[in-house]
This record gives sequence, structure tokens and C-alpha cells, in this order.
Amino acid sequence: MKQILITGASTGIGYSLANTLLEQGHIVYGGVRNVKSLERLKENFPDRLIVLKLDVTSEDDIRAAFAAVEKGLGASAHESSPEDKHLRDASEFVLVNNAGIAVAGPIEGLELKEWRELFEVNFFGAVRLTQIFLPLLRTTHGRVINVGSISGLISSPFLASYCSSKFALRSFSDSLRRELMPHNVRVVLIEPGPVRTEIWSKSIQHSEESSKRMSPEMKQVYGKQIEGLRSSVKESVRDAIPVEVVSQAMAHAVLSSSPKLYYLLGRRIRLHAAIGKFLPARLLDKMMMSGLGVERN
Repeated sequence: MKQILITGASTGIGYSLANTLLEQGHIVYGGVRNVKSLERLKENFPDRLIVLKLDVTSEDDIRAAFAAVEKGLGASAHESSPEDKHLRDASEFVLVNNAGIAVAGPIEGLELKEWRELFEVNFFGAVRLTQIFLPLLRTTHGRVINVGSISGLISSPFLASYCSSKFALRSFSDSLRRELMPHNVRVVLIEPGPVRTEIWSKSIQHSEESSKRMSPEMKQVYGKQIEGLRSSVKESVRDAIPVEVVSQAMAHAVLSSSPKLYYLLGRRIRLHAAIGKFLPARLLDKMMMSGLGVERN
């Protein structure tokens, strides 16, 4: 039996993974901003689901979550530093950095505040959680599961902030994996294509709201391209991966004795990754913009 903390567990991939792991008999700490969002799941698994108020941008929430998990793992009470704490007969602890948001819009039109808010959730939240939970991960020879994206392999126009955060998470995961090899802590990166979750509908809504705030000049410059992006995202969502497919792969990453280092998930995802890596950049640029219905002047 493992004990797993999942951030962003209220909906989508996080909720589905929590349900899958609970059904298999594991203990799950569901990290959510609104604890009421897991009431129904808690009713089904009252003894094995521990709901934690966890905003990944809040230092207080992260430290409170650490205290709850440490207690659940049976930590002995020492007043010394976390490095000196011991766990008695602890099961393996797994940290799943799943919380994420997406923001769409032209680089010129996104305020720096929006970039920072996105990075605080998608990247710095995962970094801080990992830092704080590393003593437990080392002691239990646990593992870290980071949820990246195909957007961490291929940069799309008008998704610069989201893609940048996922590229950063990929680099972080690679460095972390190598640092923790001597301590028998596994690090896995999940990289799905578009998934049928609320994140993209929220992104489209944000894009529409941002467009309303644009100046007439900005609308003239980017209006056609943004409309192309919305159509492209909506089409991708229709063909998106069922959330259950992603959660099953993540469950394998959590439970397998030999998990993969990377899980590329989705239809033609390996082809897209290869295209992004090997296709000449100028040709890829042209293909992407043509996909938005925009030709170079």
C-alpha cells in the first residue's frame, strides 16, 4: 500500500487518478483549493481519502500538507530539522504534481501578472512542493510524478506562457531525476497531448475575456490569429484523450516497480514530438501558422 499526495485533485486528471488509486486500496491525500469538491469521493472512501486544502501557491498550505502527510506516514516527533526525522515502517510516499492552468493570448497582450500567476501554479508550485517533501521521499524511497504536456516539447503560438511553464517543468524533472538517483527516488514525467478536461475550456474563456479588453490596434494585429487559435483548440478538444487513459498511465507510473521515465500519451503524440524535434524550424513555423488560417505577409 502506498500513500500518494495529488495536487489539483478536484477535477480532471487529478480526480480520476485519485479515484483509480483509492479503488486499488491505496491512501490518497487529495490536494484541492475547495475541500467541498471531493465530498462525493470522500463518501466512497472515508478511511483512505484525506482531503487537504492545498493551494500550490501558498507556502502555509504546502507546509500544512507536509505535516498531515508526515503524520500519516507515522513520523516520530522530533524537534530537529526534517533531515533528522525518521519514519517507522512507512509505506512508500508518492508526490504527484498535477495542478495546472492554461492561459492563451498573444505575448504582447498578456500582462506580466498573468505570466507570473501561471508560473506560480504550473512550475513554482511543483518546485516548492518537491523541496518540502524531499525528506519524506528520500526516507521512503518514494517517487515524484510531474504532469507536463506535449506543450513542453513543441511551442505553440498564443500559448507561450503555458508552453514555457511546461518546458521549464521538463527541465526541472530531468535535473531532479539525476540528483535523486543516488537516493533511490524515482522521478517520472507525464506528457499527454490534449486531454478532455476543463483546463482548455477555461483557457478559451480566458482568451475571449482578454480579447474584449484588447485595444482596437491589438485586435487588428492579432484578431484573425486568435480566432484561428480558438478554432484549433476546440478541434483538439473534440479529439482529445479521455481523462481515464491518462489517469491509468499515471497509475502505472505511481505503482509500477519499473515505471518509464517519460509517458507520451495520446493519438499521434510520438509523431508530433518527432516533428517538433526533427522538422526544420522554418517549415514547422509555417505549418503551425497555416493551421491557424494565417499566411505570412
